[in-house]
Amino acid sequence: LNCVAKVAREFVPKSHEKYKIFQALAFLHDTLEDTEIKEEDILKESSLEVLNLVKLLTDKPGKNRKERHLNTYFLIRDSEDAVMGKLFDRIANIRYSLSSKNEEKGSMYLKESHGFKLALYDGRHKKAQKVWKAYDKEVVKLLDFLK
Repeated sequence: LNCVAKVAREFVPKSHEKYKIFQALAFLHDTLEDTEIKEEDILKESSLEVLNLVKLLTDKPGKNRKERHLNTYFLIRDSEDAVMGKLFDRIANIRYSLSSKNEEKGSMYLKESHGFKLALYDGRHKKAQKVWKAYDKEVVKLLDFLK
């Protein structure tokens, strides 16, 4: 979670109006699917905007990882902030796979990379363009690592 927050800070500086939103999202994005914390708990400690973004990033039901992502990504795509939050998470995950030399996780992220971008990329999302470029660079590093 600290790594996700660090990636968010690369693209959303402290002076940015949404800095606190993205920092909260970095720490809370997996809360609903991975913990017993409820929506009302997030709302008490944060804001409706953060809660709505966390809900968007929470995997929808599916029989496997691929189906859960398919059921989730096209909902995320409608919100540029949610896309950016998902990108921060994925960039952090790829970087961790590289730094820990985790070929299994790295292979999974590389295998998913085309579908991930196809599902989430929207050229109208101007703020996200810089983050997509960083994501693409991380995917290239992953490709080089797995050769």
